[in-house]
Amino acid sequence: MIQDLRVQIEMNQSDFEKKLNRIVDHTNIGYVLSILDVFSSSKNLFKGQVAANNFKIRLKKQRFRMRFNIAVASSKFKQKPELLAMETEINGLKGVIVAFLLILPVFYIILFVS
Repeated sequence: MIQDLRVQIEMNQSDFEKKLNRIVDHTNIGYVLSILDVFSSSKNLFKGQVAANNFKIRLKKQRFRMRFNIAVASSKFKQKPELLAMETEINGLKGVIVAFLLILPVFYIILFVS
């Protein structure tokens, strides 16, 4: 599932970037190494990259949280005279499709070999 959002907030771009930087661990958003998120000592809820006019983040995996959350939010933002305009895309299928494409060949090999 992919969803596009357009939001305008009354905030300065630099303030928004500072606040976002405080809650994001700046690392690569890899699905393979995301298993190690539960061992992170950081209190931040998100993992990803934040730049001067865009970001790409996802929710970190945490201990005792059983939800399988793989959605990635990527956004571009631009300062208008009194508003910060953001165009955000939330992609919830990318990780599921990657896992499906990795597991599918294994099933085919098992079926045809046996």
